[in-house]
Amino acid sequence: MQKRINYKFGQLNAIEKFISSDDTKALFIDILSSEAIATSAIEGEILQRSSVHSSINKILKLGLEDYSAE
Repeated sequence: MQKRINYKFGQLNAIEKFISSDDTKALFIDILSSEAIATSAIEGEILQRSSVHSSINKILKLGLEDYSAE
């Protein structure tokens, strides 16, 4: 199992080398947003993706002020 995790991590590192820093940050926000929205939906709360994106960007200080994934 550990070898598989290390292999997947290596793949992600290789992919990251081919995308810009801002794209990496945007992808990170998208992943965290999807998780937050899915978790909230399980609890019966519906969140707006744009609000979640904005909050994550602000809390983590990613510097994507004009970021909008919608």
